[in-house]
Amino acid sequence: MRTRVSRAAQAKLRLASLSGPTAQPSEAAVVARQVWTGDGVDVLARPSSDGRLLTYVHWKPGQAGAVGIRDLATGQTRLVTTAGRPGESSPSGPVLSPDGKQVAYCWEGGIGQASAIRVIGVDGSNPRALMPLPGAFAHDIVWSPDGRHIAAAVDDYGGDKTSHIALVGVSGGSLSRLKSTGWHYVELGGFSPDGRLLLYSLSKSPSDNDGGIFAIAADGSGESALVQGPANDTQPAWTPDGQAVVFLSDRAGTPGLWMIRVTGSQARGVPGLVRPNVGAIFGRGFSRDGSYFYGAPNSQTDVFIAGMDAATLGITQQPVKLTDRLVGSNSGASWSPDGRLVAFLRGADRRSRTLVVRTMSDGSERTLPTKFLDAYHASQTGPTWFPDSRSLIVSDNDAGSQRVTFRRIDVETGQETPLFEAGYQHLWPLLKMAPDGRSVYYTMIASDPNPNMNLLRLVKRDLETGQESELYRVVSDAVGFFGLSVSPDGARLAFMVNQGPGTRAVVTLPSSGGDAVTLYRGDYAHPTPGAGVWTRDGRYLLMAADDGPSRQRIWAFPASGGEPRKLDLTMQGIRKMDLSPDGLRLVFTGTQSKPELWTISNLIPKTRAAR
Repeated sequence: MRTRVSRAAQAKLRLASLSGPTAQPSEAAVVARQVWTGDGVDVLARPSSDGRLLTYVHWKPGQAGAVGIRDLATGQTRLVTTAGRPGESSPSGPVLSPDGKQVAYCWEGGIGQASAIRVIGVDGSNPRALMPLPGAFAHDIVWSPDGRHIAAAVDDYGGDKTSHIALVGVSGGSLSRLKSTGWHYVELGGFSPDGRLLLYSLSKSPSDNDGGIFAIAADGSGESALVQGPANDTQPAWTPDGQAVVFLSDRAGTPGLWMIRVTGSQARGVPGLVRPNVGAIFGRGFSRDGSYFYGAPNSQTDVFIAGMDAATLGITQQPVKLTDRLVGSNSGASWSPDGRLVAFLRGADRRSRTLVVRTMSDGSERTLPTKFLDAYHASQTGPTWFPDSRSLIVSDNDAGSQRVTFRRIDVETGQETPLFEAGYQHLWPLLKMAPDGRSVYYTMIASDPNPNMNLLRLVKRDLETGQESELYRVVSDAVGFFGLSVSPDGARLAFMVNQGPGTRAVVTLPSSGGDAVTLYRGDYAHPTPGAGVWTRDGRYLLMAADDGPSRQRIWAFPASGGEPRKLDLTMQGIRKMDLSPDGLRLVFTGTQSKPELWTISNLIPKTRAAR
């Protein structure tokens, strides 16, 4: 439901001045070792201080998540909390206390319930909420070395609508705000071994240069910048002796692990490269012996094309990749109304993705000059075509100015025309167009007095006058109307909406407003957000739904009501779908992954590992 955002060319030009001397290797060989693979791997699992255990979120088909502990020596796991039904609230970011007796985790809260930071004994005893977070959500929690405090990154959607770093007392739940960070995404890198400093990174926005890695005093009395510059520097972690910080950076052009030495609270020297070309990983920090833990999602996202019988909806050709260029980094495809072109997003980094137009007759591709500040949502929802197939609309997000914008792009010249914008927390960046090209439909968001609830308004906007009219409203724990689509004749809209604990519905509505009709109501796993398209005859809605662990299947929901049909098309991570105008070819985004957890021994000189 809610979710938590490269300047490679510049980094290459500046590498000589930024990198400095490469960190010296340790006497022992640097060894990378896989410690967890197969079903159930959580790439965000956290190691205990001795490196023997992992705390993670355990997922099982037909259930919500639960806090689990995994013994790396035996491979045995045990659950600390009880899992609820699919779609109900789940824990996130569990981490063991320094003494190994408690687990702290974030709790999103359910319908009418506040989110919270929770603590529970490793044996499941004494569960309690330390701090309720009405209208806010915590992530990246870390324990202080003495176990008396927990630091958390908090995104506040209901109060001042900013992110901040908070410090919570474990015994009494006392709260102090150390720093407000606007809407920069915060990653906490943990307390220094002496507990005096808290390490964190801020996401970078092209509209400002405030990102980087910082150390703030645990009492909030001051802070210092350890690493700043044009590169994306994230996922910081103290070395076990507290004399250096290791972080992920693309300053050499590709993601690598770098190290900056620290004296007191000040950086010393310049960053040095300790391990190049690590790829897209999630750094999880060090154990006491100097072993560095990281999760590798090993994900590839591509656009696929499949053949379909327009009359029977039978699959006539199983999916193949739409393009063989930059495999693993293509998403969000949309078919032009004349059937000649497919537009999609390309690139692994959400801030350097490009807009590509492919001519289907000969497979030629053109990259438009469009620049995105943050193309995350654009790659999820895809562009929206105008009826003449000569231009399209893309969304863009800017965390710095806290705005989301829609722009019209000419596919021949690349010329851009701003259409409209709204606040970052007030407009869900999924937009669909009426077949006549005069109006668009989207979700406007407002906070509701109930904790963790939003007032969602389905809005129709006249592109010429800018006049908005509300078609439908609902109070929901979602952030938008998922899978929004318009029928081929423009008469009806279809979308998904969360309707209570563990329940998601497929709804249709006249495009001019009126009575809504629920076609299907079930758990959140069926259907999944983001994938919805009408068949060209307007008889069915095609949507994706879970079909076993890590797989989705495309279903056909009758637009007039009745039982949905399973289609013979399954794949991992099906999102954003679109049909060719003749209804014979289906394009969609699919993500295939094989998550693993690894350690690197002797990444830093042995003298830096705590003995």
